[in-house]
Amino acid sequence: MRVSEFQIYAAFLNNLQRLRQENLETQNQVSTGKRVLQPSDDPISFGQIVSGKASLAVTEQRLRNIEFATSRIDTADNALNSATNILFRLKELAVQLRSDTNGASERATAATEVKQLFNELQQLANTRLNGQPVFTGTSTHGRATGVPVVPPVTLVDGVNDTLVVEVDGVASGTLDLTSGTETLTGTQLATRLQSRINTDATLSAAGKSVTVAFTGTRLDVISNSFGADSTVRVTSGSALADLGFDGGSRTTGSNPFSLIAEARAAFGNAGSAIIAQGTVRDPLAVTLDDYVIQFTSATSFSVHNIAQQVGVSPDVNNAGGAVVGDHGVDDPSQVRLDAYQIRSERFYTVTAANNALRFDPGSGPPVTATVTAGRYSGDQLAAAVQSAMNAASGGDTYTVTLDGATGEFSITNDTGNAGALDLMFDDPATTIENLLGFPPTLETVQVGATETGGDSTLTSGAVLKHHVLNTTVNSAMFTITSSNNTLFVNGSPVVLTAGSYTGAELATEIQTRLGTGYSAAYSTAAGPPARLFTITNSTGGAVTINHSNAGSTVSDLLGFDAVDSVVPNLGTDVSDFDAGTVQYLSGDPIDFGGLRVVLADDSGPPRHGDVFAVSLASQVVLSNQTYASGGPIDFKGLRMAIRDGAGGPASGDLFRVLVQSQYQGDGGIQAIEVQDNQTTQTNLPGNEVFDGPTIDLLSAVKRLTTALRGDYGGGIGQAIDDVDQALEQVAGARGQVGAFANRLESTSGSLKLTQELLIDVISQREDADLVTLISELVQQETAIQAASQAGSRILSTSLLNFLR
Repeated sequence: MRVSEFQIYAAFLNNLQRLRQENLETQNQVSTGKRVLQPSDDPISFGQIVSGKASLAVTEQRLRNIEFATSRIDTADNALNSATNILFRLKELAVQLRSDTNGASERATAATEVKQLFNELQQLANTRLNGQPVFTGTSTHGRATGVPVVPPVTLVDGVNDTLVVEVDGVASGTLDLTSGTETLTGTQLATRLQSRINTDATLSAAGKSVTVAFTGTRLDVISNSFGADSTVRVTSGSALADLGFDGGSRTTGSNPFSLIAEARAAFGNAGSAIIAQGTVRDPLAVTLDDYVIQFTSATSFSVHNIAQQVGVSPDVNNAGGAVVGDHGVDDPSQVRLDAYQIRSERFYTVTAANNALRFDPGSGPPVTATVTAGRYSGDQLAAAVQSAMNAASGGDTYTVTLDGATGEFSITNDTGNAGALDLMFDDPATTIENLLGFPPTLETVQVGATETGGDSTLTSGAVLKHHVLNTTVNSAMFTITSSNNTLFVNGSPVVLTAGSYTGAELATEIQTRLGTGYSAAYSTAAGPPARLFTITNSTGGAVTINHSNAGSTVSDLLGFDAVDSVVPNLGTDVSDFDAGTVQYLSGDPIDFGGLRVVLADDSGPPRHGDVFAVSLASQVVLSNQTYASGGPIDFKGLRMAIRDGAGGPASGDLFRVLVQSQYQGDGGIQAIEVQDNQTTQTNLPGNEVFDGPTIDLLSAVKRLTTALRGDYGGGIGQAIDDVDQALEQVAGARGQVGAFANRLESTSGSLKLTQELLIDVISQREDADLVTLISELVQQETAIQAASQAGSRILSTSLLNFLR
């Protein structure tokens, strides 16, 4: 076969083109340093390179995540380190000022520094990185928080089942919580309220929703939006009081930790005014003090600062050896502006074995005076003995008294009696002589004369007790705690709400907890017993009040002996002895009306009848303000509003305003992915650092401020324990932060090794060998040059040869 000149020329051009293409590719590889640039270069390698680069991108993103997380962790650690330094300073101040060598002025000066330290601690709790809070969980929400309520709560259609709320500035319609009668637990209340709010047409149309939680004893209505515009306000409705929104607080979601002003209507207010949720208008003006709004008439009120000193003064006629120890405001949520007396009394227990006095009135045969079994104060026992003797004497009269200063009972044969009185303490029929402090001998008392026994307070039957008298309302005070809050009826417990009550207020609480079919009352009678409770049964059948039940811890405080009472329908169970008495123990705290007083033996214990006057020296912030229903009440950076409910306020009504710190964030965990299906935590929510789990740091510091301003050594001492707990809590948080940092550092090191390995693998498959490529490039260029020279000779061939 003949090869034409045309074929030779075409083959030459193809080879030359191929050489130039290869040279171009080699030049491209030399200039980019890459051997594989597209799938056609090396399909297998190209696929491996793409996969490797994807893995490398993920690794590098994880390294950037770790870098950001490390910055967040470092910021948190620095904040916790600063918080630790603040806590050490607080402990130093508390230890120094706990000593009684410091007076009120020194403690008040220190309170100013503690307030500043509180502000610094709050700023640390609100630390931000790149505009985002470090200690907030996942987000920060505004909310309305109610005052404590005691579930279960019964909602009745048309009676107490409506609310109106405002979420992020949008008001709901009237929310109807039930169409019948339902008794709901706290969790059920939260679920019901959340459902009604989130299905409200107005709120749904505006895209507003909430989360409702029952935390501890309170309902929290929390906006699902976040930031400064996130707010909730419960404005009106018939269920306000039963759900705890006759008061409470409201905040925005601006910061994880915000100051709040919790408003509360005092238990037992005579009027029907309602206080709205309190707000903080100007955090810089807030003093951390607590306040009481007191109505001086139905149309005027004053505001009192109650973070002040409590005064305790012994009566000049006290005969005992007790002295005043510590005293101060212990629970601001219970403080009222009343005056009190702590009164000491000796109580004597009379039984069938020591209730008889045999005596000869001198006008007939000997007779026996029998005292009714029960518990008596000294004055009450004297009156009971006198009454029993006069009833048995056949017409003669006697006077029996107790000298509180000496503890001695005296029996006087009244002037006008027929003859001498023989007190037959030596007679076996007389069993009361030891209780009254008389020796077992016959004592003859002439007309008009008096026989005095020894110190009866030294007998085994006498127990020293005290009670607190609210002299403003002439009632004993009753302090209910978790240790004395239970009454048993028909074998079932009835639990009273913890708090400080006057007698009438406690009767109302008892009646409320007993429920339908019962009524309770408190009275101060002229004769013994002087202070007593009555519980009336109107259930339609007999009931048993189980005072003998060991779990009936409130019976003794109410004045009942440990004996069951079977109460018929329309019958009444009446206190067996004075209610409100508590055994005196030297150095034990006496709590009432939010105050704490400690009395202690010095030269001896108190005597029967000793009195200590107690009052709180509140500071008037606003005086005689005119009440306007719903109008703002502004003071010290706070704002509240009181409005008419079913009626207006009454003279003497109290509303408390408590300043606290509240966590606005959540318990959410922020995490980053560090390996496939593996994450690591990068935050500590504020409720694990500053607001628990052991102690609320900011509230503890606030309490220290109050104790210092009130010159309350016990509160300062408690602050030492609080700060120790706070230091442990912060140290634990720092330990967790350190563990997070170590894990991030370790993971970062591992990811960097992976990064290096991937880069190396990609490089091996993608990068060019420049030495080899340059050698190839030289060879290719030589070949192209030779081909070009050969081509020029071919092109010089005659036209005749080419045409052949």
